[in-house]
Amino acid sequence: MLIFKLDELQKFKNHPTEFDEELDLTEDLKTRDDRILDASPVKIKGHIFYDKGLWYTDFDVISKVTVPSTRSLEPVEIEISSHFTEAYQEDPDEELEVDDEEMVMELDEQGINLEQAAADNLLLSIPTRVLTKEEAESDSMPQGQNWKVVSEEEYEEAQDKPKPNPEFEKLKDLFKDK
Repeated sequence: MLIFKLDELQKFKNHPTEFDEELDLTEDLKTRDDRILDASPVKIKGHIFYDKGLWYTDFDVISKVTVPSTRSLEPVEIEISSHFTEAYQEDPDEELEVDDEEMVMELDEQGINLEQAAADNLLLSIPTRVLTKEEAESDSMPQGQNWKVVSEEEYEEAQDKPKPNPEFEKLKDLFKDK
């Protein structure tokens, strides 16, 4: 387990501590995101250090996650490898100078839960567009009876073409040459 309690953190205040763990977060990931079909054990490697009232976690998360294709719903295994840095404020009442772009989280009574942080960051790293190898190599889009998926370009082209009024189209046949 990668949970650092407050009393443990105090031991590391003067020197950084490193961690290198492999955790099975599959059930947690499946519970939190119904797109997750399966996940390999998550490798979490990094270190924790203290600086001017803030605890920093700097770590890498590596795993393979199986999610459905966004086009055909076929299972696709994607490898996720991401680097994250998070900052936790030890004393919420203390005024700290932090960079405007830096998001600082409040350290709760349990300490720092890196399992939760790894799962959060892993879920955030899943791309919004996932395709099977065949779908990525092919230009064809799915279609069925009376429907088809069109690209944005095809959609824009169809919108640019003037569309005749359907009521006037019916009148065309009324005055055909006999």
